[in-house]
Amino acid sequence: MTEKGYFDGLLYNRPPQILTCDSMERLDNTKSSFDDPGYEPIVQILAFRVYPNVSPRTYELRVSGGIWYMHCILCDSLTHLIDDGSIKKKAIVRIVNFYSHEGRTDKVIYIDKLEIIESQHCQTIGHPDDYRFNPNRSLEKYLKENKEELEAEMADRNGDY
Repeated sequence: MTEKGYFDGLLYNRPPQILTCDSMERLDNTKSSFDDPGYEPIVQILAFRVYPNVSPRTYELRVSGGIWYMHCILCDSLTHLIDDGSIKKKAIVRIVNFYSHEGRTDKVIYIDKLEIIESQHCQTIGHPDDYRFNPNRSLEKYLKENKEELEAEMADRNGDY
């Protein structure tokens, strides 16, 4: 199959597996790509907007794993990819480096390095919902933050059901 045929199939008959399904959960629960080496999620950029009255130009991206979406900030070193048209809405990208910062109300994820997989003729994959409204989000954070205590309690209960 030719490369063009491969991309034609990828563009119009894309299986949902092309996106990393747990990407929003792992981005939300990881401080940076250095804490999870080798994890490079493939996501779709559903939309982007420039923050008004901010210098240098700063873009907020709505990225999706197909099930959930969340908002991320594109680092200054990558804004040229949107300015020159390399990244368009609905583009498929691999996030290579990211880091997060706990803001006043929510965590902010910054994308520091990415690879463009496909940026032309893409369609929205899945029907993603806003990850902030994921009913399991609080439970996931609780389990992660209290993992050692919960494991110790379960070890103490071994056989006491």
